[in-house]
Amino acid sequence: MSEASSVAKRKPKLIDIMPAEVVEGMLGETLREIKASVDIWYECPAVSGMTGVQHGRATGLIVSHLVAGAVDFLSHHSDASLNPKHRAVRHVLVEMSERMSRNPPGDGCDMEQLAGDMVGFLTAYHLCLSESSDTKTRRAAREAFCNGEESIN
Repeated sequence: MSEASSVAKRKPKLIDIMPAEVVEGMLGETLREIKASVDIWYECPAVSGMTGVQHGRATGLIVSHLVAGAVDFLSHHSDASLNPKHRAVRHVLVEMSERMSRNPPGDGCDMEQLAGDMVGFLTAYHLCLSESSDTKTRRAAREAFCNGEESIN
């Protein structure tokens, strides 16, 4: 069998690369869901009967799942196929995933560290995704979060 006929008989690999508008929508919705989860952690312990630690663990699990889903969604996209702000958000998502694997939301979780990571993550995510942020702001936000700096200006 010739190489040409062998190639012709193989099934092509299909990898879904989503248009920028679809990526933007997914990233925006993920940010909204994460923010809503963090808001519940902050606002609800008094009325739900759960402690702040229980809410923190639940929020951590939710955020971990959402971050993993977003990273998985973007895994088929090369850096070159993403626009600069989506590429920056992916770096922030991967960093948050790594931080959560080092401090998993469970019995041994450092809740203060988790809360700090959430604030830094949401700040960087928002600044990287925002239409009103320029390239310099996005780069500074991504580098500050991914390189472990204390604040993002």
